[in-house]
Amino acid sequence: MTLRGVYYRLQPSGLIEKTENDYRKVGRELLKLRRNGDIAYDDITDGTRYVLKDPSFRSKEDALANWAGMYRQNLWTGDTRIEVFTEKDAISGVIAPVCTRWDVPLGIQRGYASESFTWRVGHNVDPDVFTIMVQLGDHDPSGVGAWEDFAGKVLEFADLGATIDFVRLAVTPEQIDE
Repeated sequence: MTLRGVYYRLQPSGLIEKTENDYRKVGRELLKLRRNGDIAYDDITDGTRYVLKDPSFRSKEDALANWAGMYRQNLWTGDTRIEVFTEKDAISGVIAPVCTRWDVPLGIQRGYASESFTWRVGHNVDPDVFTIMVQLGDHDPSGVGAWEDFAGKVLEFADLGATIDFVRLAVTPEQIDE
């Protein structure tokens, strides 16, 4: 989970308020907990920073063994494909393992998605496959608007014959009422 994810999970408890000061306080406390060994470093992720390096191997045999270990059968070879998108990176640590298990792509929008991102998503839609794109996002004007904007742009960039269904999986007005 990200720092932001922990922050949002703590808010309903009443232990913190939705302020920059309390956000920084959560960050400081998480840092102490990790340094003390109470929380594993692997439990808190930072998807905004990363190191890039192409894979390399000591030998051809090592490369072949690595390649064989990467093989995974495509679970979506039929006429339907599902893709999951989230408005916030904060929940990606919870969603990613489920998407990985079921061989479903996970896209992180980070609010209103960029033109480059929506072009890539739309361009990658197979016009011969019914595509269902589901979203997990806030139910506020910005969250709903970002999803509508994303859907419109993806449709513009997808091939003319592509069939795409856009579904807000969460948070919906019904879920709020419940």
